[in-house]
Amino acid sequence: MIPDENRLGNVGEGFKIAMGAFDRTRPPVAAGAVGLAQRAHDEALRYAKQRKTMGKTIIEHQSVASIIANMAIGIEASRLLTRKSAYLIDNVCSVNLLQCDHYLSSDCLGQEKHSLLLYGEGHGRRRCHAVGH
Repeated sequence: MIPDENRLGNVGEGFKIAMGAFDRTRPPVAAGAVGLAQRAHDEALRYAKQRKTMGKTIIEHQSVASIIANMAIGIEASRLLTRKSAYLIDNVCSVNLLQCDHYLSSDCLGQEKHSLLLYGEGHGRRRCHAVGH
């Protein structure tokens, strides 16, 4: 039993208060995830411009260029959803925050996977590379 002087709000409102706190922390967490995804994209792009196969850099191969482009699209969408979630909180409207959160968490993890894919099996997880550790 929690003493009355230590209680936040009324009895039975604890879950609502906790969820309200989570709503306020979603945009900063999302911004961090977008930053990580951007770094994964930047590292993959840098590597794709350096690594050569079959006489040309791997960025010149259509499949690799497509992966890099899709990463950029996902990151931009995540960036916009992050801004939208901050706007919704500032305007006292938490509708769609969970949708934003779900998309951002799955998309940002996907960006790292794509980046590791470009480095090659096992190669991307080495300590000498910024991605995967």
